[in-house]
Amino acid sequence: MRVVVLAFVLAGCAVDRPLPGVGTGVVVQAGDLATAPFDLATAPFDLSLPPGAAPDLTTPPSACGQLAADAHTLALYHFDEAAGQTLADSSGNGRDATLGQTSAVEPEDPTHAPGRLGGGLHFDGNQVAHASASIAWPSGQFTAEAWVRYLGSDEGPFGTAMIFDADDGELAAQGTCILWTLGAQGRMGGPPAFSDGQWHSIALTSDGAQVLVYSDGVQVDATQVATTIGPSAGYLFGGQLSLAHLIGDLDEIRLSDVARTPSEIAAAYAAALACP
Repeated sequence: MRVVVLAFVLAGCAVDRPLPGVGTGVVVQAGDLATAPFDLATAPFDLSLPPGAAPDLTTPPSACGQLAADAHTLALYHFDEAAGQTLADSSGNGRDATLGQTSAVEPEDPTHAPGRLGGGLHFDGNQVAHASASIAWPSGQFTAEAWVRYLGSDEGPFGTAMIFDADDGELAAQGTCILWTLGAQGRMGGPPAFSDGQWHSIALTSDGAQVLVYSDGVQVDATQVATTIGPSAGYLFGGQLSLAHLIGDLDEIRLSDVARTPSEIAAAYAAALACP
């Protein structure tokens, strides 16, 4: 987890500090929300039921709308545990995570709390969860997905709050921005309503030549840039070890070794939106 600061100017995002954790030589590109090719007023999916159809009440509430594991899923966390230190990896790959920086009960442990879909984790601005298992993206493709309720960070109401932090890739929130770094590239951009205190679905994908950012099932940023992401000896949720800590909540984190398609991202959001 890197702690090097690179200053730059961003158009369209409310920020109070530069992107954290980017390494020497990182190229950071500023997003421009004024010209972003998206329309948040319309969604690319239809949530209506067919005439006369009844909603499906057979799915247990805790499973409604949750992300599923497939052959490309490297790790998947529902955060449905009611207690305990272990956060189960539902991908079947054995990458269980742990509350706090160690396996012991400590002040740095986030708390089990209601999530967007079932259980979730609440972070108070000084807490992290960690996975010590190694992870790699051999195909060079990458997707990180999460449900986030951003209330601020330990750096202030518009401070940086890390969602996912690995040795060579990061996804974070900062005020009205979504931040990412993949290898030697980084960018800030994102939806203008992200800091409204509500739950939002966030996704970051890279196919090695293009990086896309999604919020609530809709693409909100695109960067045509070659990216690589190296293996990581472990990763964190909710902050770095000494900075960029989230005040808010996380739920439904899925890490994949493929660039999830726009239709997959939209369908996942639609499924969650149909849940109570």
